[in-house]
Parts: sequence; structure tokens; C-alpha cells
Amino acid sequence: MRALIIGVLAAAMLALAVPAAFAGSNEAIKTKGGYITFKHSGEEIEAWDIKEDGLGVQAVLSWNDAAGENHTKWVIDTTGADDLGKFKDLSIPEGTVVHLTMCYVSKAGPTGDCSRTQDAVA
Repeated sequence: MRALIIGVLAAAMLALAVPAAFAGSNEAIKTKGGYITFKHSGEEIEAWDIKEDGLGVQAVLSWNDAAGENHTKWVIDTTGADDLGKFKDLSIPEGTVVHLTMCYVSKAGPTGDCSRTQDAVA
């Protein structure tokens, strides 16, 4: 019985010593003019402009690194009702909280019309 208890305690201590893997999360924002996504596997942002209305969509992703430095990356799709979106592969440390926002853009630049920001985990 004593050996069994020692074995159970040893297994429990080993389990505590192994760090838990981070579980990332995906996020998507959809509107009538398009949609954007963040995929935690591969840290990829993507923008899809699905309406031929003269406006495109911009995916904006921001996060703070371990030193507290802010990073912002974006991708824009202005192709209208096209089958191909635009994407960008990133390198973000696992477990980092990221902030995703979708904005409309015109030929002159950002329109100022943006979604609320939604969070995900890389």
C-alpha cells in the first residue's frame, strides 16, 4: 500500500512540473461588406471583401509582447466580390492575447468605420 501511495504522489509531482500547453483561440468578424479572421495556428490574419461597393476591408491585429511593446499588423482586401482574400502570416508567441478589429477602407484610405475589437489568443 505504501508503494502505491508513493507512486501516486510521484506521478502528481511530475504532472505539476510539466508546463501546460497554451490553448489558442480563433476569432472572426463578419459584416455585410466582408469578413476578417485570426487563426491561432500559424498566427494568420485574413481579410475578405465580399461586396462590390467601392469599399474594401482591413483586418487590424495588435498585441503587446513580453517587454510591453505594442505591435500592429494589418492586411487589406479591396477586390470586391472576389473569391480570393488577402492574408498575412505572423510570428506571435503562444499564449499572447491579440486584439482583432475590422475597418472599411476606400481608395482614399481608412473611412473610420470600424467594428468593435474582439480578443483571441495566439
